[in-house]
Amino acid sequence: MAHISKREFDVLDLSGQKYLEWKVDALAHLKANALENTIAENNSATSQNKAKVIIFLRHHLHESLKSEYLLVDDPKELWDNLQERYGHQQKVLLPKAQYDWINLRFQDYKSISDYNSALFRITSKLKLCGQKVTDAEMLEKTLSTMHLSNMRLQEQYRQKHFQKYSDLISVLLLAEMNNDILMRNHNMRPTGCSLLVLVHKIMVQNMNQMQPIVVLVDISNVVVVLVIIMDLAGETNRVVALTKARESKTP
Repeated sequence: MAHISKREFDVLDLSGQKYLEWKVDALAHLKANALENTIAENNSATSQNKAKVIIFLRHHLHESLKSEYLLVDDPKELWDNLQERYGHQQKVLLPKAQYDWINLRFQDYKSISDYNSALFRITSKLKLCGQKVTDAEMLEKTLSTMHLSNMRLQEQYRQKHFQKYSDLISVLLLAEMNNDILMRNHNMRPTGCSLLVLVHKIMVQNMNQMQPIVVLVDISNVVVVLVIIMDLAGETNRVVALTKARESKTP
């Protein structure tokens, strides 16, 4: 068992709103230390192990709860008391989780990551409440709630016959990244506009400024730095081009 001064997870507060999560965390730590038998029916756990567990459980209770169960020295009794007091949270959370699942739509999220996080947050709550969501259900939820503009795209994904939700989300994340790169490359400068045209445009826009204009242009693995110094009439006095190879980053 970990040092008692350090909490392994959040304490259970008086409201019991996080009781289901607390129960999962507590049971996992008991199993990790081979002490789960102390909360089993008709167990034969030693007095020493029972004392370890009761101290551990109390350490993860709100101070008010700890005071209420101060005289309970059997971990099985404390475990059952908490279950009786907060076990109804499963029935309370289930309708909300089901509502969130029904209303979850892929098209309502700006990024794949945001949608993926929302989906797993909802399915985790459903699982805590005893309702498992299958890969087939997650696949159908994702494909059937795409925007109408992605109708042909979702048909193509259906034809791939994904068996795991993780496979579909990996493809979607890769496509999103590639689309982002394509958009950023497109927005670098107007289509058909060469580097010299871009520099001339900047010169005209700054013709009344007596200050250098610095233009950074990334071409393949070379960074070109143009320093343009202009006079009041807008005529270029000097153009200095500095070329520097991109420094490779060590992994």
